[in-house]
Amino acid sequence: MAAKNAGLQKHWSWFFGLGIFLLLFGLVMIVLPVAGSFAIDLFIGIVLLIAGILQVVMAFNFRKWKGFIVKFLTGILYGGAGLLLLVYPLGGVITLTLFLAAFLLIEGVLEIAFAYKLKPDSHWNWVLFDGMIGILLGILILGNWPSDSLWVLGLLFGINLVFGGVTSLILSFAAREK
Repeated sequence: MAAKNAGLQKHWSWFFGLGIFLLLFGLVMIVLPVAGSFAIDLFIGIVLLIAGILQVVMAFNFRKWKGFIVKFLTGILYGGAGLLLLVYPLGGVITLTLFLAAFLLIEGVLEIAFAYKLKPDSHWNWVLFDGMIGILLGILILGNWPSDSLWVLGLLFGINLVFGGVTSLILSFAAREK
């Protein structure tokens, strides 16, 4: 195990640099959540558009393959969704916020069900708490949707980046001390 951690100790500065980058970028998104929300929309739109183009190209490269139609239609769907996010960024942010709320609600219900499966385990209550937080966040987002859509994505993603940055910094300090 020590041999595996030797690389971490040797390259602790990479974790430190990543931590600083994530922390600073996360703080910018927290301070400018509307810009962060539109950046997320832009990023997802570009990724979907590129993925759609690549799938259509792949489908045409393998026209005789029995999965041609499925790959072609999937590519059109990806590309179309990406294009919509890029052409209508406000609608994209509103839609992505709705998807986030639905995701949090569904994930929360699944976490609570999982907690009850784990109930004899000593940590089941943390899983239950996680599920309840997911449901609460989903309800809060839906309760103010679509009016809060402009800032919700940027703020939540910024908070996530800050926590990721802090985690990387903690790992870098721990690796440096060993």
